[in-house]
Amino acid sequence: MPEINDLMQWMDPSNWGFGALDPRTIVVVVGAALVVAGSRLYRLMILSPGLVGGVLLTHHYAPAGTDLLKLAITVGVGLIGALVMHLMEQTALRLVGAVLAVGIAIAVGPEAFGKAVPWFVNYAAAAVGAVGFPLIYKRALPLLTSLLGAMAIAWALGRETDLWLLGIVTVSGAMLQTFLAGRG
Repeated sequence: MPEINDLMQWMDPSNWGFGALDPRTIVVVVGAALVVAGSRLYRLMILSPGLVGGVLLTHHYAPAGTDLLKLAITVGVGLIGALVMHLMEQTALRLVGAVLAVGIAIAVGPEAFGKAVPWFVNYAAAAVGAVGFPLIYKRALPLLTSLLGAMAIAWALGRETDLWLLGIVTVSGAMLQTFLAGRG
């Protein structure tokens, strides 16, 4: 059983391994906004997969140049992804559902199947998420936006299989959005 210090070390930005000019900082900010006020920021929920996907894709393929140029290119690609999601809202809802389901499969897969997760698990989860999410998202918006924000933060920190991080951030965000914001 992990100790509380191990569970909460992700809260200290000095342990993140990246600075303010790193594109993953944008992903953490978007994730935090979704956790705190995701149900009120419906548009951000729709735009976030494109923004986060563009930022993480550009970060993975690291463009050449100065840090400021890299940041500008990354933000530009993220904004293009967000624009695509805005133009295709129904597709974006399905994509959000697929991302949530795959994120859950990535986090829970090693616990359920051990180290060797079957190849089809992520595909099946994406299909279920893409079909099921548009049916339930209006009723469970605080929980789902908190989960999406928690996943964005976990992916940016490289801790996508940390169930404690995902659980604590998701439950805290859902409670904050539901009870403090007066949304029932």
